[in-house]
Amino acid sequence: MSEGETERLTETACLKPSNTKRRLQSSCLEIPELTPEPTLPDAPYLTSEPVALWGSVARDSVVGVWLFYVDDYRFERLARYPEQLIGTCGEAGEVNFSTFDATPYPVALHQTYRKRVLSTTWQTHGIQVWVDLCVAARHSLTNLVGVPRGWQRYCTAGFDSRVSDLDGELLRARRHADGAPFGLVVYGGGKLTREWCGRVSKRCRKNVIQHVPRRAIENKFGEGTRVARMKRANNG
Repeated sequence: MSEGETERLTETACLKPSNTKRRLQSSCLEIPELTPEPTLPDAPYLTSEPVALWGSVARDSVVGVWLFYVDDYRFERLARYPEQLIGTCGEAGEVNFSTFDATPYPVALHQTYRKRVLSTTWQTHGIQVWVDLCVAARHSLTNLVGVPRGWQRYCTAGFDSRVSDLDGELLRARRHADGAPFGLVVYGGGKLTREWCGRVSKRCRKNVIQHVPRRAIENKFGEGTRVARMKRANNG
């Protein structure tokens, strides 16, 4: 059986019969489900400061928000000991375990499982979780397993070399928010990313598209090495 056939079979086996929109059940795949939050009347946005990338400052530092758009090795220890983050922030983006177009489906599913384990652990300690959308489009359905429909907090990484990908991530956030106003945090990127955020913000008035620039101290963690690695992986 091919990988594509395996993916379709798994999806079909886990569909909710009462839901005409195709959606994987987290219970079927044993992926933890985020605790639903009360629907906010207005779109949420990051209010905590500062926003920091994991590993860019001492890991016992107290920050407003941790984001994980760095190379995977920087948070592998956190994946084993999620309590490291507790008490250091009020909000956190999900851990961005790398998934590319070339990533096999079972591996992408495992990466989704890992990020949901961390996120649900942090939720129990009062940390607001922003769902990570920065995955290959091929695995975008899998990436949302365990995220309740109507979720209002999303985040992604901005790269000027992949601005067009933001359109797909915005669409996925809108569909999964299911009519509720939502916030999409776009971290990093340059002029093209800022312009995209400004342009979309004018169009999506009830939703918040929030661009968070990369701090100078974090440049060495960012766009160059990660995007190069993504290109290598996707090109095989």
